[in-house]
Parts: sequence; C-alpha cells; structure tokens
Amino acid sequence: MKFEKEPFIGRAKEVSVLEERFREGRSQLIVVYGRRRVGKSALIRSFANKKRTLFHVGDRSTKNLQIKKILEAASDAFKTPLLREIQVDEWHRLFEILTPHFLTSKTVVVFDEFQWMCESSPELPSVIQQFWDRSWEKSKSVYLILCGSYVGFMEREVLGKKSPLFGRRTAQIWLQPFSYKEARLFHPDQKCEDVAKIFGVCGGIPAYLLSFDENRSIEENLLREGLEDEGRLREEPRFLMMEELRKPAIYYALLESLQTKRLGLKDLADNVKVDKGSLVYYLNTLQNLGYVEKVIPLGSLKGDRARGRYQIKDPLLRFWFSLVYPYLTDLTLREPREVFLLKVKPRLDAFWGKQFEVLCRSAAPFLLKKSRITASFRVGSYWDSQIQIDVVVDRDDDVTHLGECKWDRHPVGMEVVNELRRKMELFPNPKRKKLIPQIYSRAGFTKAVLSESHLQLFTLKDLYSV
Repeated sequence: MKFEKEPFIGRAKEVSVLEERFREGRSQLIVVYGRRRVGKSALIRSFANKKRTLFHVGDRSTKNLQIKKILEAASDAFKTPLLREIQVDEWHRLFEILTPHFLTSKTVVVFDEFQWMCESSPELPSVIQQFWDRSWEKSKSVYLILCGSYVGFMEREVLGKKSPLFGRRTAQIWLQPFSYKEARLFHPDQKCEDVAKIFGVCGGIPAYLLSFDENRSIEENLLREGLEDEGRLREEPRFLMMEELRKPAIYYALLESLQTKRLGLKDLADNVKVDKGSLVYYLNTLQNLGYVEKVIPLGSLKGDRARGRYQIKDPLLRFWFSLVYPYLTDLTLREPREVFLLKVKPRLDAFWGKQFEVLCRSAAPFLLKKSRITASFRVGSYWDSQIQIDVVVDRDDDVTHLGECKWDRHPVGMEVVNELRRKMELFPNPKRKKLIPQIYSRAGFTKAVLSESHLQLFTLKDLYSV
C-alpha cells in the first residue's frame, strides 16, 4: 500500500526502530501509543509507505462493520477483490481468512485506534494472542502494529500483566510530544519569540504546529485558526471532548475550573458539584489522555505531596479554555476579528507569560546537560502562602536552582533580583542545599543585573541554542 505523502518532521529515532525491526528475520508485534494528535499515525504511515500493508483505523462502530472495513482494506492491499464479498461476523473467522495472505510475504498489519476496536470487541486481544501464538509469530512474515491514543488502555489492556498479549510485544514506542526545541523544526525561519509563542499554544503536538502559517503573523494565525469558524484549532477541543470522553459536560466543567489556576480535589469538587470519589476517576481519565496533570510544590517538606494540585497540561486546551471558550457567545454575535481585538489580544501577554514558565522548565534538562551536570534531578515549581517560584531544579548532588521567569517587554532590572533573593530566604531548605538563583527573560537584562556574577541568566535565544 502506498500512502499519500503527509508533512512529516522529526521522529528519526522512532522511524529507525520500526525499520530495524522490519529488517529482522522474524515476526514483530509492536505497540505504538501516545496521546491524540501526537503523530502516531503519521509515523506509521511514513514507515509503511511502499511496504505491503493492511492498514485499518478503528472507530466506535459495530464489530461487524469494522470487520467489513478490514476486509475491504485487505482486498486493496492484497489485490484480491473477492475479499470484499465475504460475509464474516467474528474475529476468529476473519483472521482465518486473512492469515494465508499474511504468510505469503512480509506484511505490515496496522490496527490504529486499537482501543476503539476493543470497545465493541473486548475479546479481540485474546483472539490476536491465539493467532500470534499459533501461526503469526512462527511465520516470520507478520509485522503487527497495535496503535492507540488512550495511554491508560494501551498500558493496561495491551502491555499490562493481565493482558492476553502480555510478554508478546517485541518493541514498544510511547510517542511523546516534541520538545520545545524540536517543535522549532516546524517553523525554522521564525524568530525565537514567535516560536515560543507558537509552542505556548500548540505545545509539541505536530498536528497543531502545522496549522500555523509562517507567512502570517502569530496574531493572524490565532485569529484564523483559533477563532474563525473554519479554523483548525477552533473546534479541536470540543472534538476531543466529544470523541474521547463520556459525560463531556463534567470534563468541560473541570477544565473550565482549571483554565487559569491550579486547584486541589476539594475546590474542584465544590466547583463541579461532583463527589471526590467520582472526581478522581474523571481526573485520572484526563491524565491518561495527557490533558491534565497533578503537580506538587517541589520543595523538601514532608507535606508537599498532600498539597498537590491539578492543572491543565495541554497548551491548546489551556489556550482554548482561557481565551476562546469564555467568548463563544461573543463569537456568535460579533465578527471574530472584533472579538480577538477586544477580548483575546489584551490577555495574550498574560497567557504567554504563564506558558513561558512551562518553556523554561522544559529547558532545564538541556541547560544542565550543557553544563555537564550528571546528577539526577527533578524539575517543577514551588508555591505556598508566601511565595511562588516559577522554576525549581532539585538536584541530587545537594544543589537546587530557583528560577524566576519574566515575559516583560523590557529588560529585567534589579527589582526582580531582589525579589528572587527574598523568595530564596523563604524557600524551605531543611537539607541546606546550595541554592543557585536563575532568571529567564524574554527581553534580556539591564547592565546592573548582568554585573551580578552569582546569577544564572538566560534569554530566549539561550534556551533555543542549548
């Protein structure tokens, strides 16, 4: 099967893994999983191009309809029109029919969105396990890829110890969003400030990054793709809610509550009017999808974990729920450009300021590597009733970095340095680790700040050059 050419950037390591396994003289059962829109299907299609491939994308239709679609795809892949005419209603019978075709020569078999195939057919992993053990593995010609976007399902029902397929996978790829540095590959000619803004909205999700046109300004892209009816990002969050989640109203309420701040279980339960027990289930679902994360203040106090808070992890959801969702009614009454200028644009700098903190925390591992620091470390932030510290890098060699992030349009002055010093005095440090102050700035630093030799200072250009 030859696929249409799609924009495909990066993923050299993952492509290499798939190609190396393909060249081995044995059958393969490879699990590819990761959050929605992270590029799993594009990765597989790029690898499978010009290879003998049966590719099926699962959906929430009935078992019979999915089997029919697989037979139609097999008819094209194996150039056997009669496969379209066969009436089959069980997976066992389907695989009995297809196995001789799989064994004729090396065949890539892809079941994409595998979690949806299993929704109407929970027996499917067991059936695949039987055929794998009986003939597919021994044939040395079956290259089976099971791909899914629901991380919890794939880890539990495909990779987990209780899964019928446990122990049979020959490789697995947990596809992660691109780092902020890799995301720049999508807009190589843009200046650092612009790629930082794009990353602030799109994160490392290739489908979102591709929606930003380099020939338009960032604001024009946001207006066109995020607010106008035809925009690719305008309806994406609603699509994710409706397609991925049952009871989307509850998830909407959760994400709306988290649009601008972190909240604990009690506050969320009060906002959403759901008991804590049920709320944990909904939050776990959002975490499994990569949309929400639980964070703790990264200090050395024993009670830190008890003070954990939830926040939106996905940048596009954070943008949409804070800068689009509140104005959906306005968008039905006014032109999108008017809504953007009056409602959205005045709040953009505050939004990007918070996203700049995310970027700075993402840069911490690269900065440590550049400094040839080999100690293990944790990266996060710290907050309590007195102070908020944007970046905390807690190293296991008795050193902790405390960082302040400034998205201001003017160079950082000594007032920021003095405020950081105050926070350092209040930061809990019972192990008496060496505290190293850091300042990250969009617009650089004044001469007075640059003369402070004990400070670690980073500009946007520094973060993109490590």
